[in-house]
Amino acid sequence: MGTGRRAGTPPSARAGLRAEGTRVLLRVHPGATREGILYEPLRGGFVVYVKARAENGEANRDFLRAVSGWLGVPGASVRIRRGARGREKLVEVDGRTALEVDRALHQVADSSSPR
Repeated sequence: MGTGRRAGTPPSARAGLRAEGTRVLLRVHPGATREGILYEPLRGGFVVYVKARAENGEANRDFLRAVSGWLGVPGASVRIRRGARGREKLVEVDGRTALEVDRALHQVADSSSPR
């Protein structure tokens, strides 16, 4: 009698789960006059400025759209893992290493002035 498991296949693949992506902690500032990102070490790192207000998930949608665009990944590749209702968000990104995410965000932050 079989166990329903295929030999040599990791449990996560058998269950249809994907490997977790790179996680990064970002802070969001809703209601900004312009969209952008700044590196602000005294505020804990990257701060993402979005125009939308924090109402009905609008700021989160703008936040995810902006981050996925800056990283060059599809929108579905960026998810909020923790902090959906707060300003500090743990974001998971598929398809990019931690180094690629850090470099891309720094590059955008260096050329961005959202205030």
